[in-house]
Formats: sequence, structure tokens, C-alpha cells
Amino acid sequence: MVKKTVAAILFGLLIGSAAFADEKDCKPLDDVIKHWKLNMHHPASESTVNKVCLQNRQALGLQQVEAENKENNIEKQTKEEAVHENKQCTRKYLELINTLCQETEHMLGLYHLDEAKRSAKMPGEEAATEQHRQSARQYLGRATVDTEVPEMITLSPRFRVYEFTLKKGEQTNSWIQGEVETTAFIHVFETTNDAFEVRYKNGEVIKVWAGETVPKIPNGPFKIVATDDTTVLIIVDK
Repeated sequence: MVKKTVAAILFGLLIGSAAFADEKDCKPLDDVIKHWKLNMHHPASESTVNKVCLQNRQALGLQQVEAENKENNIEKQTKEEAVHENKQCTRKYLELINTLCQETEHMLGLYHLDEAKRSAKMPGEEAATEQHRQSARQYLGRATVDTEVPEMITLSPRFRVYEFTLKKGEQTNSWIQGEVETTAFIHVFETTNDAFEVRYKNGEVIKVWAGETVPKIPNGPFKIVATDDTTVLIIVDK
């Protein structure tokens, strides 16, 4: 229903109808706005949103060209004036739909960003996290998304400790590495228990909960996975 309604608005307004040509005031779009806000931001409608928003931007671009051409060759005949009024209404509709598109895309971006944050904490969900990360980038931009859910974080030497608080079954939402330039040593320990393990990107696992020790020089990027609620502290030095 929503898809048909929006498509009809876009294409119907572009070709112009006799009813609109006889009117100088644009009809309200209350129903369109209501349906859009209730349905078009839902993840299941995402492909429809992309299609409609692209069509709208293309149509809005054509309207701009037609408006510029009209200014260079103004027709004063009654029929042409009616058509001009119709095009003005069409442009207002398109601009409104474009605004709704921007709002919807932003909401979709936030949805995928939240899903990326959620799945990033779950071991084995790296593929899903990357998919949501890519979708979020499409709507919110790479800089915003990579700041919120970075694939990799680099720990620099400093006097303060890095603290990671995890619930049972959670993992750090990014791969962790030290600065290569400083040949940093990474000392991993915790304050409450040994309920965690270190999983390297190459597949190696250090089971701290079973008494295994994490080497000071990590064997590549790693993630910390909690086997129970725990707080893990890391100190990095040269």
C-alpha cells in the first residue's frame, strides 16, 4: 500500500493531471506523511525506501531544470499558466517527499548503527556486524559509524590503564592492537576474577579462566571474551 501510494505520487505528479491543472493550491499530503512515517522507516521496507528516494531525487532534479527553462521562456497563455501552477505544486510535493526521505534514511542509519553495536559484542557475529556497519555508513557516513563502532582500536602507551567491562558471553566490540611503531607491550589482567579469554584474529585462544597466561607481546589483533561478568584492565608500555 505504501509503495503504491508513494510511487503514484511521484509519477502522477510528474506527468501532471487535469485535476491539479485546474487548481492553483497544492493539496495536503497528510496521509502520505502518516503512512511514510509509520511504515517506510521499517527495516523490511528498506529497499523500497532506497528506490523511492532515488526516484524522488531524480524527479526533483528534472523539476529544477524545467523551472530554469521556464524562467528563460515564460508562456502567458492560460493553459501554460495552469501547467506552470501544476509544476509548482509538483515541486512542493517532491521537496516534501525529499525531506521525508532524508528523515527516513537517518532513522535507517541509526537502526543499523544500533544493530552493529549490539552484534559487535556477540562472539561469532562479525559478519552481521560488518553488514550493519556498511548499511549504517551508507546513511550516516563512514566517519560517524567508524567512530561509534570501529573495527579495530589501537592502544597507545600511557600511564593510565584501559578498562573493559564485559557481561557474561560478551566480547570487546572491536579488535585490539598495540602501536606497531612503539613495539608496545600489552599487559592484560583484571580486578575481580579470571573469567575471560583472549581470542586472536588468527584463531589462537588464550583461556585465562583455565589458568593460561596472556603473553606480553600479543600475537596480532585480539578480542577479550567474558566467560562471566568481569572487568579486564590493560596496561600498554614501550
